[in-house]
This record gives sequence, structure tokens and C-alpha cells, in this order.
Amino acid sequence: YNSKLLREASYYVAVDQMKKNELEAAKNNFKICEENSRIFDKDEEEESGFLINSLVYLARINDQQGNFGEAIKIYKELLTLRDYGGSHEKAKKALKNIK
Repeated sequence: YNSKLLREASYYVAVDQMKKNELEAAKNNFKICEENSRIFDKDEEEESGFLINSLVYLARINDQQGNFGEAIKIYKELLTLRDYGGSHEKAKKALKNIK
């Protein structure tokens, strides 16, 4: 397989794991997707949906696990990236609820 397939597979596996409340496993797979997305997105004009959605989910998982500092850091980063699928609104709303 190649890294782009790994990025996509890890994302979809992680989404499924979130639905099953397997948060640690989902977190690990979203991180794989995030890392690969950052590599591929360097050559693109804008950030991929895979990167942005992975960060939304990673922030949400950290928030659920009580890792508020990490969640806040990720939500703030999301606000510096392009808005994708309402990511800015999700981040702003979550930041209000954490503080």
C-alpha cells in the first residue's frame, strides 16, 4: 500500500472506532491520518479535509478524555486552517464550552 491509502484507511477506521467508543484506538489512527496529511498537504494549496477532520476528532477525543490543554491547542490550530465542513464553528463552540 502507499501512504495516501494509509491516510485514508486510518481515517475511516478511526471514525468507525469512535462510533464504537474505542477512543484510544481512534486517537492513534487519527494521528496516523494527521501525520500523513501534513506530509501530503505541504504540496497543496490548502489543507485536506482529512487533516482538518482528523484534528476535529482528535480535539473532541482529548476533550472527552479530560485532556483540555491538548484539546484547546488543537481547536485553536483548527481556527488557523481553512474552514472545512463547519470546522471553525465546531472549534469556536468547543472552546466556549471548555473555558
